[in-house]
Amino acid sequence: MRMTAMQTTAAPSKAMRVVSIGRLVAPVVYGGLCLTAACSGLCPAAPAPRPRPHRLGRWSTTALHARGAGISTPGGVAAPTLPSNEYTADFSPTSASKRDWASAYVSNLPEEDYAPEIEGVVPPELKGTLFRNGPGRIERGGEAYSHIFDGDGMVTAYTIDDGKIRVKNRYVRTDEYEKEEAAGTILYRNTFGTQPKGGWTRNLFNVLQKNVANTNIIYWGGRLLTLWEAAQPYRLDPSTLNTMGLDTLDGRLQPGMPFTTGIKAVDKLAVGVVGDPLTAHPKVDEPASADLDPLDAERGRRLVSFGYRAKPDIGSLVSGKGVFASELTVYEFDEEFRTAATQVVEIDGFAFVHDFVVTQHYLIWFQNPTDFEPALYVAGEKNPAQLITYDEHRPTKVHVVPRDPTDPTRTRRVLELPPCFVFHHARGFEEVADPDGQPGREIITVDSVVLVRFPEFDTLTRPRDDDGSALKALNFSEVPINQLRRIKLDLGTGVASQTMPRPRSMEFPCCGNVRPRAPHRYVFGACAAAADTNNPFQGIVRVDCETGEEVAHFPGPRMYTNGESTYFAIVAATVVTTCPFAHPPTNRLTRRASLRGATGGKR
Repeated sequence: MRMTAMQTTAAPSKAMRVVSIGRLVAPVVYGGLCLTAACSGLCPAAPAPRPRPHRLGRWSTTALHARGAGISTPGGVAAPTLPSNEYTADFSPTSASKRDWASAYVSNLPEEDYAPEIEGVVPPELKGTLFRNGPGRIERGGEAYSHIFDGDGMVTAYTIDDGKIRVKNRYVRTDEYEKEEAAGTILYRNTFGTQPKGGWTRNLFNVLQKNVANTNIIYWGGRLLTLWEAAQPYRLDPSTLNTMGLDTLDGRLQPGMPFTTGIKAVDKLAVGVVGDPLTAHPKVDEPASADLDPLDAERGRRLVSFGYRAKPDIGSLVSGKGVFASELTVYEFDEEFRTAATQVVEIDGFAFVHDFVVTQHYLIWFQNPTDFEPALYVAGEKNPAQLITYDEHRPTKVHVVPRDPTDPTRTRRVLELPPCFVFHHARGFEEVADPDGQPGREIITVDSVVLVRFPEFDTLTRPRDDDGSALKALNFSEVPINQLRRIKLDLGTGVASQTMPRPRSMEFPCCGNVRPRAPHRYVFGACAAAADTNNPFQGIVRVDCETGEEVAHFPGPRMYTNGESTYFAIVAATVVTTCPFAHPPTNRLTRRASLRGATGGKR
């Protein structure tokens, strides 16, 4: 694999520090690089181009070398309020810490290629290329985007070999991005509030949205794909990061928006408006070994994904469930990206389903008690995320769907939880409730991050001329806290129950290397420094969901960790983990990534 170098002027190098915490190895970046990682595939390491210095920015390296802190708290024992007296719980609008946090939300316009300065040691076994994707540009033509999630996708590649790291980043050049680049202004409507100037008179009936390609990146079947859940993926060249174009997976996905008329013939005539989206949270499903389950092993390793589409439905409207019903199309791909299985799942009412859970026999979606009223969107006044409403009087429904719809021993079930909102899941696993394997007493355990209510996006948008003031004014105490819950779904009794191992605010949960089909005990994620209040994420935490023990590392009082962890085995019985990369205040927000290396990605 080759990488293309870029010529730039000399300046002080960016610095990267590597720290160890138990089973974790966490690269911590100074100077504005990365936040997140998520494992999806592997490729050989690239030869490093000529080293290039890079300007650190307005924060000095010395100022960012803050002392980190760690905590280890047994289950049943209250954690310290803060990890040390260098940290603060004060993120009020006038605080210095709030200004630090808000200053991170700036565009990262340069496309670069350089070797960062590294403090510490990169594990010598670690070889390959880590890809990360997230919003890179959050303004255009002097106008701020209304929300960070509307930002243009930027992919960064970290090539790791022989203890060295090479960094390269490129924007995903979607059709909409190229047109806005040429015009120098915002031309398209976005999900979270960004839209062209002119108000409703400019945007009336303009329902087409921009594909920002900014949420996730995967490497599967020889393709490097950027994902955004309301449209189709864009494919990149893994060597150069050049955009190769929209990828319909050999014609299986129709270009267009997450919408269906419910009539296939009509949908086919509306290409560009009606489309087949792909979730930003696909799952790599690892089968059990042949000696444990021959049939599971024969099915092989798969990428399981789905696409959500809203469908106008008179029945839902009459029954008070809103204008739309929901259609989920499930895809299971083999390692050559051939379709191995597919099915369509219908759900009554509108379903805000950002993530899902895959186990050996089931697919699981949490249907949050939300509705979507499209009138103001069609009228050009507001965008989709601003029009989602939350009904605290309805339960959260958990849809448990057999992966094999022809399996006579398993049926679809709908369980209920008290009203809550779920964005992300760590993992799920199946077990039998009774030692004798009594039929029908299957229990599925799911670890998820749960909010007590929907975080209304309309309250989190900012004006076009925002200089950071809107972000500084955000009151975290008014935003629902993200907390880890262990949820038990008893398929025999139809009862769903939940416990909270720790009250600490955390997000982007994952479980690391777990034996396929086996139960897991630990969940990792980004977390707040404050023990039980809602503040920006400043650490990396491991929670024992059985005992409630938590172990956390906090890189520094001016460092923030907004992303997932990546785990991969490099030697038998050895786990090495690249954790969410911390960032200083000058960084942009980024979200997810993919790793490719010489081992082919198998665990």
